[in-house]
Amino acid sequence: MQPLLRRSAVLLGAFMALSTLSFASTLYIYPSIGPSGYSTYLNTYQDAAATALTQGATSGGVAGTPGYYAQVTSTVSPYGLIETYNSPGNFFSWMGSTNPAVDFGATYAAEYGNDLYFGVYVNSASTFTLADVGFSGDTLNTDLSGVSFSSHTIGGIGCTGVNTPGFNYQTDCTSYFDGSLGHTGNDATPINFLWSSGIAIFANASSPAELRALAAAFAGQSINQEYTLGESTSGPASIKVVPEPGTVMLFGLGLGAVIFARKRSLNRG
Repeated sequence: MQPLLRRSAVLLGAFMALSTLSFASTLYIYPSIGPSGYSTYLNTYQDAAATALTQGATSGGVAGTPGYYAQVTSTVSPYGLIETYNSPGNFFSWMGSTNPAVDFGATYAAEYGNDLYFGVYVNSASTFTLADVGFSGDTLNTDLSGVSFSSHTIGGIGCTGVNTPGFNYQTDCTSYFDGSLGHTGNDATPINFLWSSGIAIFANASSPAELRALAAAFAGQSINQEYTLGESTSGPASIKVVPEPGTVMLFGLGLGAVIFARKRSLNRG
């Protein structure tokens, strides 16, 4: 397996902490499991995630498809953070199955595994930029610099009624940025609300045997990540990787040694 650092875009229960210092902001982090960065359903998933976050929903999109968004609580399967696109060893998979069309249905036939996403919602009394939002923890330390606004990374100014059913940032914000015509922006654009499908982390398997080995190695480990803005923090999303039935747990392979990050897809419209 070759470690490749790939940045692109994008975990229920909200994990939250707030501070009155600096930006006087509140940040929420929402973990979820979604498709890999090579999925044709990636944009569908990310759009569903961002839309759900703007309305305070825990799920969104079409159930039974790879584009369906559903937040997770404190535990995930190890297969929820393993991709299987690693040329020349590409093979289709979904949540550990190497025959996803049979095990999950035809819409999953051409999937290349899964990523663990950390969605984020930020509400700040003062303006901030995407570049001000940090992401740190056990596996990754980065920020949202280099990200542009899109349908799954949405910024707003002067918004009312946020994170409630029926909220529409296009009508309920004084200004908004979603990458559409006339509403473009970048990592230096000032905003005071942010909803994003978030940064994704994943490992990469180049064969079914490596897929099983990685799943066994990850079982029992924890992933702790958080978003920060100045002195404010979302507090860590602490995700426990639970072994699948029949999986033999292996030790000595740290998550940080094989986990990569993706944020570039946050720029896709």
